[in-house]
Amino acid sequence: MKINVGLGRKIPGDEQYSSKDAWITLEAEVDQSLANDPPKLQVQIKKLYQIAFDAVIDELYNRAPNGKPRNNKAEPPPPKAPPPGNGTQKREPAGNRW
Repeated sequence: MKINVGLGRKIPGDEQYSSKDAWITLEAEVDQSLANDPPKLQVQIKKLYQIAFDAVIDELYNRAPNGKPRNNKAEPPPPKAPPPGNGTQKREPAGNRW
């Protein structure tokens, strides 16, 4: 069985009206028995997403794989990993916010 994960991020660029983006798609082969064990399958999927997220953030913030900057330019801290989920969380209408 194969797992495919795609992830992308876009951040403001160095100049006005510019942006930087990075995208990655990963594929991993996992044991077929995980199809009968959804919690263990979910663990493998989350691991793959974390690898993808780390790679995208490293690329956006120009970091080497060891987490250190590739140049002397100061960069803002990268965002934290996204919470697990599929992006369909319920949101309140704008009028109900305080």
